[in-house]
Amino acid sequence: KRSHGYIALFWSYPVLTLIFLALVQTLLFIDRGAIAAVLHNAAINWRLSSSEQGIISSAFTVGFMLSSPVWAHYAMRNKINKVIALSLLIFSISEICSGLFSYFWKGPSNKLGYYLFVISRLFVGVGESAIIALGYGIVDDISPTKHKTTYMAVLVFSGAVGVALGYGLTGALLSITTKWQVVFFAIGGFVLVCTIICHFIPMHGYEQHQTIQDDNEKSSINVEGETQPITKKKTVKPHTMFSAIMPLAKNPVYLCMVGYSILSGGIICMLAFWSPTFIFQRLKRFDLTDKYCTLISNIGFGLIILTSSVFGSTMGAIVVSKTGGTEGWKGIGRALLWSMFFLILALPFMYCAFIFEEIHWGILLTLFFFGTFFLMAPSSPFQVAMNNSVEHDLRHFANSYQIFLVQGLGDMLSPFLFGIVSDNLNIKWAMIILWSFLVPAIVFLFVGGFIALFYHRRQNKEIII
Repeated sequence: KRSHGYIALFWSYPVLTLIFLALVQTLLFIDRGAIAAVLHNAAINWRLSSSEQGIISSAFTVGFMLSSPVWAHYAMRNKINKVIALSLLIFSISEICSGLFSYFWKGPSNKLGYYLFVISRLFVGVGESAIIALGYGIVDDISPTKHKTTYMAVLVFSGAVGVALGYGLTGALLSITTKWQVVFFAIGGFVLVCTIICHFIPMHGYEQHQTIQDDNEKSSINVEGETQPITKKKTVKPHTMFSAIMPLAKNPVYLCMVGYSILSGGIICMLAFWSPTFIFQRLKRFDLTDKYCTLISNIGFGLIILTSSVFGSTMGAIVVSKTGGTEGWKGIGRALLWSMFFLILALPFMYCAFIFEEIHWGILLTLFFFGTFFLMAPSSPFQVAMNNSVEHDLRHFANSYQIFLVQGLGDMLSPFLFGIVSDNLNIKWAMIILWSFLVPAIVFLFVGGFIALFYHRRQNKEIII
């Protein structure tokens, strides 16, 4: 009886599930900001080249990429809260190991510490991937039709808030102590608490087998004095990791969105991982101390990520909602074309930040703000469009395979390739070259939006006939 009342609370207030998922994603993404903020210290600790620094990010991406379809597969056959709890446990243990390996194996003569650190970062990626692969589908389920982009925006910018906190808190920590490994212990501890709580979050309606509702077979049950609708469901065989590939591969709109995700994901990963280092080097031109440059590059860029992502993704969600939403093929086309427009606006700001070397650091940070603002604006409408462009029982696999391809072809390669270009040219040209990949990303959005609108018109003709 008590359990029924507890579950009924989440049925009545699905926003509680959204808050928990947003909190967890914030904590997980703190690690992304923290690893970028301590990259300079890790490089000094083990005397790492730019390529070796890039491997740290690539190891995380490999784990993230390979595990996301596996989490989607098991989420179709097990309770989603249990699957997410297992992933959080892996993340927490791996995060603590990252701190231990970097703390007890110090110095350039102890490269074993670096190799163990890279392995632990791989399993950090494994632990983080479940919340990304499954969270968007859960939010799409629980959100009201009129507020889908708003609900999705909360989950999207919770990640940006986490990255910003990672930059800011780590930057503040480095200003008062040299023990940069402490941040990994703190993150691992907080995530371990969320692992325990996750077992008691009843993520109903999204777990085990996919179902078909029979609207004619409904009854009701009184739970703690309230009447809750109960729908009889007919179980159908769920998709597997392999059976889901073919229907997704036949969806051209989904493929265009994946193409955009690969390019934009690589760019975002590059900016998140290398921007503090880039800003640090620019600040050194003004004869500032290393401590002051570290503080501004980490905390300053963290504030940029926080404000631009929150306001950018919220603005994108509001604009798309006010112009008709993302429902149906017409809504999907609208979301993709708006996203294309936002990226066109983002292009010149970052080019100016990279090309003009003698501008004041305040102007540099302002250009970074507007560039990331428009870069993040498509986030929430794009995620809603992604979940609505495929069949309901394919959404988890659509998100997981998108993650697999984005990580494998975008996030994993971009930091490593950036390091190679930076070693052979310089960090300025590495930034410019990778930012230019935003141009083909814009083309993918245009093609996907055009096809979606074509489907809408064909659908209307069939209805008329």
